[in-house]
Amino acid sequence: MPRTNREIEELIEKALEKLHTQSRLNISKVAREFDVPYQRLRSPYRGKKSLFEREPRRKLVSGDHTNCEYVTVVEAISTDGFCVPPLIIVTAAQLQFRWFDDLKNEHIAITETGYINDQLAYQWIQHFEKATRERMKGSWRMLICDGFGSHLTYEMVKYCEDKKILLFFLPPHTSHLLQPLDLVSSAIESATATGCTRFSKIDFLAAISSIRTKTFTLRTIHLGFKLSGIWPINPNIV
Repeated sequence: MPRTNREIEELIEKALEKLHTQSRLNISKVAREFDVPYQRLRSPYRGKKSLFEREPRRKLVSGDHTNCEYVTVVEAISTDGFCVPPLIIVTAAQLQFRWFDDLKNEHIAITETGYINDQLAYQWIQHFEKATRERMKGSWRMLICDGFGSHLTYEMVKYCEDKKILLFFLPPHTSHLLQPLDLVSSAIESATATGCTRFSKIDFLAAISSIRTKTFTLRTIHLGFKLSGIWPINPNIV
């Protein structure tokens, strides 16, 4: 599963500190060590703002950015270009009907932090099972996970075994090499950079469908799996 921007930015800060102490610069090596995208580490090191910090080229909305809240979007894609309807986790105490006005097939959940928890992880795996059940080729489905291991409960493992879902967790510090969504993260950055980067909760929920439409194209998904060597299988890439 993709990590949150907050977690990535914290790792980038630590990576920058190490870069500034190096006598021989090697951004690529430090990016691998801290498991962060190379491009997102290189830009701030050279004094440039990341795409998440830049002002938008054209201002679509003027969200309130003085009161920040965290949002988690749980995504799953397959090698044939299929996207499981995402789970959007927002910071709130209760759901509001107006949040659903501009959504298509996205699902919404709430937590006090905006992050996923064990209960939502278990609910999401059930959502994944229903969304992919009719698409099975063979007896088992493989789900390659990134950053999901902390929510691996016995209940979830038992459910996956019963439903013939094979969980495979990426090794630590390999996302920049093996995570298809990380390898094509520039597509997400480009999609968000063309609009407003300062979203209120309502603005974000209104924009997420169009952002995903621009990002999760068949070409982009195929490229992510190809660059990671997952499909077509190519271990020589890594």
